[in-house]
Order: sequence, then C-alpha cells, then structure tokens
Amino acid sequence: MSRYRLAGELVAGGGSVPEKPWRFGGAGIPRSVELTTLRGELLAGAITGRATASWTGPLEWRVALAGSDLDPAIVWPSSRGRVGFALAGHGAGGPDGMHGDLAVRELTGAVNGQPVSGRIDARFGPGSLHVDSLRVAWGPDRLEGGGLVAPSLDVRWTLVAPNLSFVIPHGGGALESRGWLAGSRLAPRGEIALAGDSLRWEGGLVDSVSALARLDAARASNVRIDATRIRTRRRTFDRLAFTVDGSRGQHVAKLAVASSEDSLTLEASGAFDGRAWRGQLTRLDFVAPAAGSWSLEHSATLAASTEQASLTGFCWRSTNGRACGDAGWRRDGSWTLRSTLEAVKLALLEPQLPAGVQLAGTMNGDVALRGVGRHWTGDARFDVGPGQISYPIDRKRRGQTPIDPSRVTMRSDARGLRVDANVSLGAAGTMRGDLLLPDFEHEGVTLFGGRLDGHLDARFTDLAFLQAFVADLSAIRGALTANLAVGGTLRRPRWSGQAELTGGAATIERLDIQLLDGTLSARSDADGRLAFQGGVRSGPGRLTIDGHASIDPKGVPVASATVSGDRVQAIHTTEASMLVSPRLELAMVGDSMHVTGEILVPQARLSPKKRNEPAIQPSLDVVYLRGDSTWIAAAAPRKLSAEIRLVLGDDVRVRSQGLDAKLTGQRARDRASRPADHGQR
Repeated sequence: MSRYRLAGELVAGGGSVPEKPWRFGGAGIPRSVELTTLRGELLAGAITGRATASWTGPLEWRVALAGSDLDPAIVWPSSRGRVGFALAGHGAGGPDGMHGDLAVRELTGAVNGQPVSGRIDARFGPGSLHVDSLRVAWGPDRLEGGGLVAPSLDVRWTLVAPNLSFVIPHGGGALESRGWLAGSRLAPRGEIALAGDSLRWEGGLVDSVSALARLDAARASNVRIDATRIRTRRRTFDRLAFTVDGSRGQHVAKLAVASSEDSLTLEASGAFDGRAWRGQLTRLDFVAPAAGSWSLEHSATLAASTEQASLTGFCWRSTNGRACGDAGWRRDGSWTLRSTLEAVKLALLEPQLPAGVQLAGTMNGDVALRGVGRHWTGDARFDVGPGQISYPIDRKRRGQTPIDPSRVTMRSDARGLRVDANVSLGAAGTMRGDLLLPDFEHEGVTLFGGRLDGHLDARFTDLAFLQAFVADLSAIRGALTANLAVGGTLRRPRWSGQAELTGGAATIERLDIQLLDGTLSARSDADGRLAFQGGVRSGPGRLTIDGHASIDPKGVPVASATVSGDRVQAIHTTEASMLVSPRLELAMVGDSMHVTGEILVPQARLSPKKRNEPAIQPSLDVVYLRGDSTWIAAAAPRKLSAEIRLVLGDDVRVRSQGLDAKLTGQRARDRASRPADHGQR
C-alpha cells in the first residue's frame, strides 16, 4: 500500500468539560501522514486544525489549531464570554529526544465584558521548557513574563492588575507583583514583591497587603507579609504581620495578628531537610478581654512532612488555667489527640454568645481520641462549674443564674457514640440526658442515616437564664418540665413523651409588648406524632395555637397549626400601636410554609416618622458591616406562600406629616404574592 486515506470520529471530554465528538480525515504514505481535516466541539465552541507527521528519518511533526467561540463559563461559571485562539507547533526528534516550539499566536475575545488578548511563545526539549515570551491582557490587567521553567528555574514576571472586579467573582481591588526565580525548584533563589489594595472576594476584605521575599538557598532568606484591616464574615483584624528569616537549615517564623479587642503572637524555629520540617513552637501568646492572657509554659515540639505531622509537649497557661495536649497525623488519614483542661475559664465561650452575656467559673476536662478521617473512637469528659451566667435584664440591671457543678461525657467505641449530660443551674432547675448513636462508627452508615436512642429529663422552675441566649427578648419568666425519649434516626427522629411550659412571660423589646400567662403543652406518641397546644396574652387579648407535627417517611418535617386570637396587642411603640384578631391556618412541609386565613385589625394608631432613605438602593453585592466591622449575614431565603385577607376595622387611623386619615377596607394577598386592595380612605 503506497498511499492510503483515513477518516474517523472519537468522543472526548471529562470533568467539567462535556463529552463531544471530534472528526478527522486525511491521507498518507508509508512514512508520513497529513490530517487535512480536524474538527471538534469544545466549551460550546469549535476547534479546527491541520497536522502532518513524517518518520522517513527522525520523527518530525507540525500542527496548527484554531479555536473560536469558546465559552469559559462552562469550566469557570463566573467567567462569561467568548474567546478564540490560534496555535502553531513544530517538533523534531534528535539524538537526545524531541525538540520543538509552540506558539499561541492569537488570544482574542471578551470575558465578563472586558477584552482578552495575548501571545505565548515557548520552546521545549527533552525534560526542558523555556517560555520565550508571555503576554496576556484582560481589560486593564496584564501579565508579562518568560524564562526557563524546567528542569530548573530562570523566570521573570510582571503583573499589573488595577481592577480585579471581573477576574475575582464578587470581588475586586488592585494587585501588582514583580519578581524573578532561578536555580532548582526545591531550593530557588530570587526576589518576589507583591502589593494589593482594597482586595475583596466573596467572604473577605483586605484594605492593603504587601509582601517581599528574598530567597537564597546558599545564604539566609527572608520573607515578610503585612496586611491591614482583614475582614471575614465572623472577624475583623486590624493588622497581620508574618516573617520568616534564616536558611533551610535553621530559620525562625513569626506571626502577629491583632484586632481592637484581642491579639495573637506565634513564633516557631526549625529546619527543613528536604523531606520534613522539624522544630519548636517557642511562643504562642493570646490576649482577649474574656479569655485573659494565655502563653506557653515551655516550648512544644513540632514536626511535619508529607507523610506525617505531630505536636508534642504543648501546654498553654493563663493564671490558674492550663490546656495541654499532644496530637499526631499520618498520610493514611489516621490521627490521635490527647488533651487535658485544668481550670479553663468559661469566659472563653463568651464570643459565641449574644452581646452582654458573661460567664464566670471554670471547666476541667480530659480528651483521648484516635481515628481515621471523620471516624473516631475514644473518651472525652468535661466538668463545668461552679460558676454563673450573667445577662442584661434592661439598660441598668443584670440577672444572674448559678451554674452548679455539671458534667458532660462522650464515649465512642464498637457500640457507637454515647453522650451523657447532667447540668444543674441552681434553683433555676436541672437537665439530665443521654444519647446513643449505635451506627456512629459502622463503616458505610452515614451519621444522619444512623439509629439513635436517647432520653431527656428537664425540670426548670425559672427560665430567666434564657435571656442569655435569645435575642430581642427580656424579662423572661416561666417554668418548664419535659420527659422525653427519642428513637428512630437522626434524619427521622421519633419522639415520645411530653413537655409543658407554664407561667411563661417575656417582653419583645423591638415591638414594646409584654407577653404574659404563656402556656404550651406538647405530647408525642410512640410513632413520633406530636400534638401541641398553647397560648399567650398580649394586651387585652389572648393568642392561641393548636397543631400537630411529625416526620414523613422521607425524613421531611411536616406540621399544621391553627392560630387564633381576639384583640391581641401586636405592637405598641411610639410610632405604632395595633390590636389584631387573627384566624390563620399554617401548613409546613420541609422549609416551605403556606398560610391561609384572615387578620382583622379592630384598632390601630400609626404615626410613622419621616426617614431619609436613599432614592437609589444599594447594589445586591454591597456588604453591610456592624460597628465592629464584622459582616452582617444575609437572612436565608424562606419559601412562604400566603392567602391572607387583612380587614381594617372602624378604628384605624394614620397621623404623619400633616396627614390625619381614617382607614377602612380589605387587602388580600394571593399565592403569587400580588396584593389587591379595595376600600376607602
């Protein structure tokens, strides 16, 4: 056969790239082949090209490819647009292997509304790669560089990105970097400089950051990173400083982080031998108003490699409190943890509690665990108290609830995970409970699909301590008794027993209303069906609720209830006072709720004040911060549908900015939440 033709089709793809057909065709002779047709689908666009190869002597090949209308959002959803490229390559075999060149001669298109352009020229040889030139631009941002990439390094680069808003999803800011690296990959020498301003991304903000690294494997190297105003969804730090000085054989690393309220300082020294790092944690200072001042009793030993890591001899002290422990990890996922707590202040938990809540007292404990991945066995014991919970009652007064000596224990073994708790809050009451998860450690059984068996017995004669944990409520009173058993699974728990609240009372401060004579009775049968009834008085009226709740066979919570009342005080502030008489039916399935019925407003006085709200509302990507600059998380969306008729009685009046009007009529809202009004003013 002196000449032949070939044609075919294959399917290629993988990962986030959908599988698509590729077609090729051409002709050849015994020692060469030419593909005159090459076409495929990639990223919703097209790839076309030609290629030749001959082996009359050493193998030699040429290829030319062109891409058009490629959609990067298929791989990176936040990068919407279309790009194209033209690539050419050539290679030839030699005595030591293949040599050649590749060039992306044209990179064109637009992504996220900004033009994209670039060119890359590179040469390769046996085990080597040299980028002669790299120039890429995306809007005003550009990256330029080049040099030897393999087997060793000799590269330089310049990054100038004055606007990262279309590069980082939901982010922005400016970033610049310049540098060079040379020598071996494991021990390079060089200099790297970086500066960022107003950097933001989904979940964080940094006002400024600068970094400078001078690397020299034969001499001392140093790295320094400084940042100001680092904000996450949970915390804000005023400044961060990180330094490393020394050689691979002996160096010191330091980290300092500080906010307006607390600070952390860490120092470690050690050496890297090419396979593992070994050294000492010489300083770990933490200072916070609630936690006090913590520091190391003595240096702790640290070791880390790709195969294993360990921390031994760690012991942290604060006044009379101590927290000591050892930990280890191996590449196969196995780990160990041993720790003891002695007189650790409960105030450490205050940052996790509502503002104004204070904890006095200490906690002791022992932890001895081992595991593989998320599966673990071992024991933990925590002894809490004596102590006290202190919480604000109003602007001038505080309430206190004692914490008697209490204990929580956990044990995980072949029988599963068992948790026992015995908590006493002095005269306020006690709570005792136990929970067994027999499938916790069984391979192949997920935690939420596993069985459970537990009991809870609670006797509280004073619920005032709940003010420490429930926002917007004050003057909480009442008594609660509960005797419950739970079975089934975590995904579909089955409760039985009863609980009862009597003498309930509270003030909702934002609405300026007092809830009095609150009662709630709940009883569940052996099948897990819960029946509940309750009521509360507000103003001249009383609100009642009567309903049922259960978990369906698919593990979805379902509930229904009737809510009714007559002349119930809904709000009583200087701007609004309203009595309502609701007749509502509530139905809940999972996270969806449907409400039907009627709300009569027999009496209302509305005197809203003028507010200077902006005519143009902020963009949806605006991040709101509290006074301490922590993020205010957006409320989770709720699936709510309603068919409610609002009926205004004969005593509803609005007085505001010269307007004095009496309102009557009705307002209905359908499933699609489209309001319909009729009535008079």
